[in-house]
Amino acid sequence: MVHSIGMRLLPVIFGSAAALVVGLGIGATVGTIRERSRGEATLDETLGMAWGSGKYGEAFYGMRTFVRAEGNALSVRGEVRIGPGNGMIHDCGVIGAATSRKDAVERFGTITWRPDGVHVGPAGRDEYFLSQGTVETHR
Repeated sequence: MVHSIGMRLLPVIFGSAAALVVGLGIGATVGTIRERSRGEATLDETLGMAWGSGKYGEAFYGMRTFVRAEGNALSVRGEVRIGPGNGMIHDCGVIGAATSRKDAVERFGTITWRPDGVHVGPAGRDEYFLSQGTVETHR
């Protein structure tokens, strides 16, 4: 009797599991489409991220660099998140170009906040600079 109840429940259990898997897949796809429609970089496109402080607080600004494919080349872009959790962004636009993802990471993946602003690129060879004054003009 227990065996027959278990056998009758198997289709329900497997059906629910299949629905869960399909639902998660649809959710992930919709999330990616929504992210793309807002123009936000996906995790795979992100090269680097670092938080910096300013006159409005500790770790108040977050510089992120990311790539976008444009034909056969990669366009490197930057943005500064202003104040965690409020959705404000300073769009730096295109800050450079790269021939490959490896090239992009090497040249634009290192982000350093200093008193004068945010520096993108290896120490001594900044590929991009945004002054602290520019970063703090959001108010």
